[in-house]
Amino acid sequence: MLFPSDGETRTGRVYNKLYVEGIYDFAFLFSCITDSTFADGAEIVRDMPAGPWVIYSASVAVSDTADPVKDKVARTELRFGGKNRKNVASGEIFATDPVRLSVKKGQYLGIELTYAGRLLPSHRESIVPIFRQTPEGWVPDPDMPIPSMTGCTREVTTRVCFWGDSITQGIGTPFDSYTYYAARTAELIGYGGIAYRNIGMGWARADDAAAGGIWMEQAKQNDIVSVCFGVNDLQNGFSEEELIENLVKIVAELKSAGCSVLVQTVPPFGNDPEFERKRQIVNRFILNDSRLGGGCGFRLREGSRDAGSAAACEIRRPSGRGRLQTMGGGPCTGAE
Repeated sequence: MLFPSDGETRTGRVYNKLYVEGIYDFAFLFSCITDSTFADGAEIVRDMPAGPWVIYSASVAVSDTADPVKDKVARTELRFGGKNRKNVASGEIFATDPVRLSVKKGQYLGIELTYAGRLLPSHRESIVPIFRQTPEGWVPDPDMPIPSMTGCTREVTTRVCFWGDSITQGIGTPFDSYTYYAARTAELIGYGGIAYRNIGMGWARADDAAAGGIWMEQAKQNDIVSVCFGVNDLQNGFSEEELIENLVKIVAELKSAGCSVLVQTVPPFGNDPEFERKRQIVNRFILNDSRLGGGCGFRLREGSRDAGSAAACEIRRPSGRGRLQTMGGGPCTGAE
């Protein structure tokens, strides 16, 4: 997302939980381009640039808490091309220089920025702790530029990506709980030799994913991609035929990059009979049509009418034949 600002200098901090242990070089990737349409598209659509803006200073710390009031540990300066200040161009994608950190599972990486600008990237529906420093102290505020990816030098053989809308992002799960299906999947499969990335976001559309651009490029960097789109397309005027066409484009583009692809069926949402009719058509296609390349569709057993819990699936194995299991509605079946 993007948010307009008054241009005044602000300081913010975001906390991301760690699921690996050891000593690694960490770097943080930032993107100043929107990935997908937000809500009805009246304000935010895909590929809108943020910026220009300025990072006056940046730092990171490994902490046992995600509370900035209690987080008193020493911080490590982050640099950009050897400099502590970064002039960010409109639409720029950039990363910090690597820093070596010793981390334990369950701890947090607290990334702090002092910055200014008039049109800034943010993730307003983020479900991780984000704070802004005020004269009265730290206050929760999601309107802060945060890294779109945290990377480290841990050696892996398989990269798994979860790509979809709010269901994939985890909206509806408890704040800072990491109980959404992407995090649960990673925990069950394990981290030995596997890296995970969740690029799901609220309101996301298959139409935007199929258009290519930065969002698609992020997905294509992985070995296995789990795709879950459809609710927002069907609710925002796209026909079932258009959604199917976009799913075909997404799968073809990912497979052309060498990715194995898992496509989840569209979960139920609301009580609109027309939406349900279209959803059933799309789901029959996902499960049965050869245009997806064969064998990449997964059926969601709909034990709940709630989209979040019904679609909260775990991929039991990172590749080959596997089994899906819902968090709240019983097992799903399918094969990759």
